[in-house]
Amino acid sequence: MLKFEKITLDSTNLGCGSTIPDIQKPSAVPFFICDESVGEGEGGTFGTGMVASTLPYTMQNMYDRNFAPRQYDAAILENEYLRAEFIPALGGRLWSLYDKKMKRDLVYKNDSLIFANLALRNAWFAGGVEWNIGVRGHTYFTCDKMFARKVVGKKGNDILRMYEFEEIRGLAYCIEATLRDEKLLIRISVKNTRNEPTYMYWWSNIAVEETKDTRIFVPANKTFVTSYREGGYRISKIDIPMRDGVDISYARNSKIAIDYFYDVPKESKKWVSGLEKDGKGLLQCSDPILQGRKTFLWGKEPGGHHWNRWLTNKNETADMLIGGEKRDGVRDYLEIQAGLCKTQFEHFLIDAKAELTWNEEYFGIDIGTNEGDYNELCRKIDSHVPERLDNDDMFDEAEVEPITYFGCGKGYLEERLAGEKFYEKCDFTPESVNEAEKYYLDLLCGKESIGDDKTAFIYNKKWQSVIEAKSDKTFFDCYILGVNAYANLDYDKAYQYLKKSCELKKEYYNLASLGLILLNVRELFDEGYECIRDAVKLNPEYIPLAIKFGEAAIKCEKYNDFISFYDNGKTELQSNGRMKMYVGQCLVGEGRIEEAKKYINKELVVEDVREGEYAISNIWVMLYRRELAKKTGISEDTITDAEVLKAYPIPYAIDFRMH
Repeated sequence: MLKFEKITLDSTNLGCGSTIPDIQKPSAVPFFICDESVGEGEGGTFGTGMVASTLPYTMQNMYDRNFAPRQYDAAILENEYLRAEFIPALGGRLWSLYDKKMKRDLVYKNDSLIFANLALRNAWFAGGVEWNIGVRGHTYFTCDKMFARKVVGKKGNDILRMYEFEEIRGLAYCIEATLRDEKLLIRISVKNTRNEPTYMYWWSNIAVEETKDTRIFVPANKTFVTSYREGGYRISKIDIPMRDGVDISYARNSKIAIDYFYDVPKESKKWVSGLEKDGKGLLQCSDPILQGRKTFLWGKEPGGHHWNRWLTNKNETADMLIGGEKRDGVRDYLEIQAGLCKTQFEHFLIDAKAELTWNEEYFGIDIGTNEGDYNELCRKIDSHVPERLDNDDMFDEAEVEPITYFGCGKGYLEERLAGEKFYEKCDFTPESVNEAEKYYLDLLCGKESIGDDKTAFIYNKKWQSVIEAKSDKTFFDCYILGVNAYANLDYDKAYQYLKKSCELKKEYYNLASLGLILLNVRELFDEGYECIRDAVKLNPEYIPLAIKFGEAAIKCEKYNDFISFYDNGKTELQSNGRMKMYVGQCLVGEGRIEEAKKYINKELVVEDVREGEYAISNIWVMLYRRELAKKTGISEDTITDAEVLKAYPIPYAIDFRMH
């Protein structure tokens, strides 16, 4: 049975998307280095298909950490064995998979829905199963809506169909789910809508609870493992399960945050399982095309431990202020994952107009215990995996019901632009076109389109020629042309159009965009800073813009400008954690150490602290290096970071160092 209803979750507020385009340095793409343990040819595709910006997608960085009961549209599949809850408005996330016989959730069902900065667009949340497509990382849709409808199968079973259009790769994709006895069946279908090959990426990210006894099993005896460097990754290949005399199949044995990308032999069945001491837990298996398997662990060091709690414990802010002690009932998690490539450092090309389809199964198993010989237990688990996932008949449709939840309007606009229907499973409808997207619909209909929605970004280069064909282009036309050109790596054209837009009419968003091009692409720091300073004068209380002003002021060492701006800001701006962090850094830059301590301390809560971001700890070291130099009379230049941290340890509350 499938039903659509609202569920209430203890949740922080996601807020609106930012109106400031994500204009980064072109060199923002990470690098990948393989050591001698990686065989010849094994790392040849690492780094392929990477992108440096989220555009045309807006950044989702307006969330908070204020909890309240909030309602979400849900799709619930249920039979006598399982209850599966999906949230179409949040990327179709499988939020819960409850096994009625085992009386436990097979995936990690978070006690609260907590937004944090881990995804491509910033906002992300832990728990359940996330469906990642298109570009490496947590998908653009992880906190965005998908289309959802009910389909009745020929066998009389209810099927949940969720689908969307991914702009950067030009992919129409569909996630279908149904139940067969004790198994949740998933079918993924992806269509390249373009007339040329495009890069493809897919990983199903599965959160499971981590206890002191959790053990992860995969049919492999080798894994790729990463160590992190500033701006990139170093990749090695090691044996499993034993590493330096330690059994790393036990989650508890991971001291640091780490990824294991398993080298599953081609001839092996494709599965991964997380089991507790009693031998019970989740088994995920798939068709052979989904060859990759991975484990991600936060580890036990303060930063990784803090991240786990930051994402799962609604009381984490209060806990850290009293020392970060563990409270009863707080549950940690880890991730087991399945992907199209062996690692997440690579993409592969899908042919023009080609379609990919594969099956996944999620179900509970009981092998008695998870203790004993790793390989023997793997063979035992392997016996639960079918030789072939023969589920085609479960997805044969007899009746397709009307759309219950609508997604984004970009799929419909792209179909109108192309003059063709992309994919029979993906019904992109005019009802899905929102106010921002009507600008493009007017262009296609030959209407005069003024346009003023600040988030009406789009990716397809063909839109460039449609807008350029207008005889009298407005400031907004030039703005969209400039952002689109940047997204497609035409930086000179981006600069020219954004400059023209600002000449026609100055708005905070086109001035900010021009400033970011000057700062990050052209490296003209004074000119870029002036543009962003002028932009913030037009909208001084808009926090995403104020944050960009802080970043520009720090980069250009205009510390007093930002301190003055912050001091004159309203309460909402002054209470924002990132604003506090930046003003603290500016005060350190000005040598105003005692004032900086008012901001850089254990009470600082940066709501959108980013995974892998060392800004808080770096500022702490800068601040207390000066303090230590003053106290000891030793030159700042001769004091190491380690010496600073020994004398002044970073409080748990602001320690997010993962490595």
